[in-house]
Amino acid sequence: MSNRIKRTEVDGLEASWTLDNHEIGIVGVYDISGNQSVVSIDHGPYPDLAEAREQWPGLTPLWNAVRDDYWSEIVSPDCSSHGPHAEDP
Repeated sequence: MSNRIKRTEVDGLEASWTLDNHEIGIVGVYDISGNQSVVSIDHGPYPDLAEAREQWPGLTPLWNAVRDDYWSEIVSPDCSSHGPHAEDP
């Protein structure tokens, strides 16, 4: 998995995060409308999603969206067609 910066946006807030070996690292949170930093982590180790939830509980909708993007990133879109319930061709 790549550790390039990924972005997730909810309600005018944007989380920047990395994905390295299936682990999320929260790099920062930015207020897009105000063009200002809300959470800034200068360098690693970056908090994982559980730590971010504990440290900044007011950002729960954003953390939920990061979680959803995480699962979308690591699960192949065609996984469901290869499962035990897939129809035979």
